[in-house]
Amino acid sequence: MERPTSVTVFAVLNMCFGAMGVIFTPIGVLLLVGVERLGLPNPFPDAFSTGPMFVWNVISTAFGFVASALLIAAGVGLFLLKPWARTLSIGYTIYAIASVVVGAVITWLVFIPEITKEIGAQTPAPMVPMMAVSMSFGTCAGLVYPILLLIFMLLPKVASAFKPPPPGPSA
Repeated sequence: MERPTSVTVFAVLNMCFGAMGVIFTPIGVLLLVGVERLGLPNPFPDAFSTGPMFVWNVISTAFGFVASALLIAAGVGLFLLKPWARTLSIGYTIYAIASVVVGAVITWLVFIPEITKEIGAQTPAPMVPMMAVSMSFGTCAGLVYPILLLIFMLLPKVASAFKPPPPGPSA
């Protein structure tokens, strides 16, 4: 069977998004934990680097890095029409959706109250609600790719492309 165009598109997107995660995650870690060690001012509020938000950042960063590496592998496998790549892509979507939802809950229940306490007195009143709105938009944006990937991986035409060909007539 011929590879559906959507499989090729998602193979390339998986590899691109996975590569961005693998490349930029270490940079984010360096910024989060290393700026003060380099003698630079910490651009992040204390809420990022202490308590529950720090724990969440460490856990989500580690899992995100591994997920990015697996996304690259899934992209290569999709390009080669390997059945495990479709399964891995579907698994990634489940992880990514759950991660975004859990991140949103933690943001609303932990981060926004903490940041409001920390910078509320120094920040003009409209800034905190604007931050909440932008974080909500970011949450929605973070769901777009995994949902599209899941929808396309579950399409019958895509699923059939990953099935082994029927046995030919025996000689």
